[in-house]
Amino acid sequence: MSSWAVPATAFALACVAPFAAPGVTPSRAPPPPTHPVHVVALGLPADELALALIDTARIAALDRFADDEGASNVVEPARSVSRRVVVSAEAIAAVDPDLVLLPAWTGADLDAALHRFGIATLRIGTPTNVEDVRVSIRTVAAALDAHDRGEALIADMDASLAHTHARCGGQPRRTALVDAGSGLSPGAHTLLAELVQIAGGELLLARQGLSGLVPLSLERELSLDPDVLLVDAYRADARARGIVDATRAAHGLDPRLLVLRAVANGDVRPLHARLLLTTTHHIASTADALCDALHARGPSS
Repeated sequence: MSSWAVPATAFALACVAPFAAPGVTPSRAPPPPTHPVHVVALGLPADELALALIDTARIAALDRFADDEGASNVVEPARSVSRRVVVSAEAIAAVDPDLVLLPAWTGADLDAALHRFGIATLRIGTPTNVEDVRVSIRTVAAALDAHDRGEALIADMDASLAHTHARCGGQPRRTALVDAGSGLSPGAHTLLAELVQIAGGELLLARQGLSGLVPLSLERELSLDPDVLLVDAYRADARARGIVDATRAAHGLDPRLLVLRAVANGDVRPLHARLLLTTTHHIASTADALCDALHARGPSS
């Protein structure tokens, strides 16, 4: 059975993992079908893209995280697909797919095992900027023979991002720090950094020239003192199913963080995990939520 990364790991990868163009598979991999009609989608980006790009009649199965209201943007549309699969080659093969969409963080052994069953696979890379998201959508759309839907998806995403930038981009730029409870926080050259910029803010770690996913000790957090502290209350156990409450005083913060201006001023803004986790067209909703979070004043209602 292939290993499966927890959603908390997905957040880390969504922030910093190098973007790899999807569809790069070993030379002995089965050729992908020109018009797949039995698609299995594994992982949140695959769920989100498959449900947006093709009719559900062409989706043979999704993974169980599609139903997770703590992380998924597609809980409602996913109900139109009845079958769920666990992440093992045998379970996936039993569905008889002609194409399996895989996220970047599954092990390469899963591809190899599926190829032995004669099943084609396509890996969805982890974007580090908005252009990477466009590339990912276009690559998956091409594999699913859904070019027009892919272009429409990108056009809608770009229009929404432009609207968010027009709404918030001209406001005084406020600094933000993400405390997702993982001990790591995104800096420059991450997708979230670009979304924060679109929303009229700046990640404080990026301003300091720190790139990727940066260790966030209490001492570093206290020294940074951002205008806005962005927090997330979603965490999972090693099996990715034991969802626990990560809320640590107000929004689960260490009491020593009460000295931060953001805490003292009530500028601690919780963002839904599905907004922090997404690496697909749903980033438009993330940018919109960031716009509201960055430019509100005082405690959240």
